Amino acid sequence: DGTLHISENAPILLVLALGRLIGAIVAWAARRLAFGGTSSPTLDLSLCKPLAKLIAGEKIAATDIASVDPELYRTRIEISRSQNGIHTLRQALGLENDDLLFAWYDPISGEPTEPLHPQGFEHKVTEDNVDLYVRETAEFYLLNNVRRQTAALINGVHS
Repeated sequence: DGTLHISENAPILLVLALGRLIGAIVAWAARRLAFGGTSSPTLDLSLCKPLAKLIAGEKIAATDIASVDPELYRTRIEISRSQNGIHTLRQALGLENDDLLFAWYDPISGEPTEPLHPQGFEHKVTEDNVDLYVRETAEFYLLNNVRRQTAALINGVHS
């Protein structure tokens, strides 16, 4: 779609260096635009919404998944928030007799593969904490495999 996304498959050193460089260019253009005189630079850079929010220092919301992966948003986030959502999501993941945990579930096997926080494999999702589960699922999905690359880009913006 032409927006800048950070890929987990790119060589890490290259991505870290390019992330810092792109971040520095974005910061330079923003400063020139904010404080520049008659000739402000044009920077035609389209960022995916979650990345733009991170650069701006905002928290990622669960709805940001919809801009990157509408299907995942529909099948995990919307279901989780609906009436009887936890039960419906458990069924969709094949967890008929198991609790839904604060973990990332493999979309193919339905098995929990990584905890969303340190005690995630022991922490059950309930109606009282489903919003936290949704936020942590969104953050994990959007950032887990690209945390270092994203940090390099943001570091470049703020350096």
